[in-house]
Amino acid sequence: MIEVEMYKVDKVEFAENAFEGLIKFKGTVKKITKIETFAVGSIRLSTNQKLGDLLVMLMEPNSDESFFRWGYFNGIFSRTEYIESYIMEPEARKMLENDPELKLEFEKMKEENLNFANDPNRILNWFYNKSNYVDSKYLIYPVGRIMK
Repeated sequence: MIEVEMYKVDKVEFAENAFEGLIKFKGTVKKITKIETFAVGSIRLSTNQKLGDLLVMLMEPNSDESFFRWGYFNGIFSRTEYIESYIMEPEARKMLENDPELKLEFEKMKEENLNFANDPNRILNWFYNKSNYVDSKYLIYPVGRIMK
């Protein structure tokens, strides 16, 4: 486990047409700091080398020429984990019973957003995103920058 700076997709948007078989990402990302465990086989690249600037350009997701912008990491846009509504509904009730702050946040969300309040799927998805079951890799660019 190591503390790294990573990126989470903030706004999902893609180019209208593929280019050389790739669909470019045009959305936005925001920096996050995480304690991350990288999979066996992951590699660490140093920018302290002759082609360090090129490495930064290729790996930095905000670079127009990055592997990410060119669509080489589009797998992060597919949810690999989810939870069925018949399981999430009783879980959401437990979450509300056990967390008064979450209950206030939920009530506020329903008051401020009628589309949310009238959509059971959005409600259950909201609880899923607040649960321990959420897919923690969804929309996370799988490259970390060691800051220390």
